Amino acid sequence: MTLLEKCSSSDTVAKDEYGHALDMATRSNGAVYAIVGARHHDTAGSAYLISYDEATRQWEHVVEIIPGGASQNGGFDGEEVDRSYDQFGYAVSVTSDW
Repeated sequence: MTLLEKCSSSDTVAKDEYGHALDMATRSNGAVYAIVGARHHDTAGSAYLISYDEATRQWEHVVEIIPGGASQNGGFDGEEVDRSYDQFGYAVSVTSDW
């Protein structure tokens, strides 16, 4: 794996600022994970947990993390999310021992 490899999200656009924040960690089993912030995605922002598959040499989507309730997580509904401008994903961090 090199720092020049590119990953992207299938549901973001340039204004979402996918990649605004990034952190990576290698777990004790050798698995490599990264968390990528997209602070303007769907207005409120989101973060993406991705993993690196050494066999295919590709980054793979694990989960999109959204602010409390933007959809299935519970909390905000509809218009409240659109008006929140939380910039969720502005700063992200992942550790090797989670």
